[in-house]
Amino acid sequence: MFAVSIYMMFMGGVYDKYIAEKLPEGADIKIYNSAEATEEMKLALSEANKAAGPEIINTTLIIPVVLIAAFIGLNLYMRKRRQLAL
Repeated sequence: MFAVSIYMMFMGGVYDKYIAEKLPEGADIKIYNSAEATEEMKLALSEANKAAGPEIINTTLIIPVVLIAAFIGLNLYMRKRRQLAL
């Protein structure tokens, strides 16, 4: 659970970065999220959220792919080690 909490903080920052990239140049996410934001700003933020969502999922996909490769490698190593011991 500790690793997940660290991961979520890290990915939250990456997600905010992706959102900021989708907003107009020089835009501040805090202002777009504030109560004083205009309808146009809210719409732009909504569109930025929609566009950043798939990107963060693709970024998150890296972890399972790396873990699958690592566990396959570990499995092959342990099998070879067991065969050498016999």
